[in-house]
Amino acid sequence: MTLADDLLPTVYAGRAIAGALGFRNHQLFRVEADWTGQHTGEGDNLENRDEIVEADGQPPRVRWLKAEDIALGNLAAGSAVAGPITPLFTTGSGGGTDPAMFTTTGPAGTELYFAIVGPNHPTGAKYRVVEVDMSRPLRIMLTLSPSMNEGP
Repeated sequence: MTLADDLLPTVYAGRAIAGALGFRNHQLFRVEADWTGQHTGEGDNLENRDEIVEADGQPPRVRWLKAEDIALGNLAAGSAVAGPITPLFTTGSGGGTDPAMFTTTGPAGTELYFAIVGPNHPTGAKYRVVEVDMSRPLRIMLTLSPSMNEGP
């Protein structure tokens, strides 16, 4: 065990405080969408949504990038950063989010995207992952870009 491993439960609980106080008002979901038709986009849409949360079911921070950040990162208007998100841990009662949720894809024909729901997107909006930053042991940061398709 490292010091970082020992700190993860505390960090996980601490990140939930802002949500409990009402400062985290956007929810983040990983969505896998399958279709009943022969091809992607045909037939009925069957969605499997997994909410990304911190302790006590509180959402992570979602911050929209400023024009300068968008230009420097060569990103689309409306891009956002989600995180810090606590990585999966098993110490104590366990918690966090499995990093594989951000790096794996579904089977062929499955549409994978992230949905943000909240004041900026009351009916939800689709985002794709541009970057997953797992360079630090206590956090995962996602850079998200709006998808061309509206609504989750």
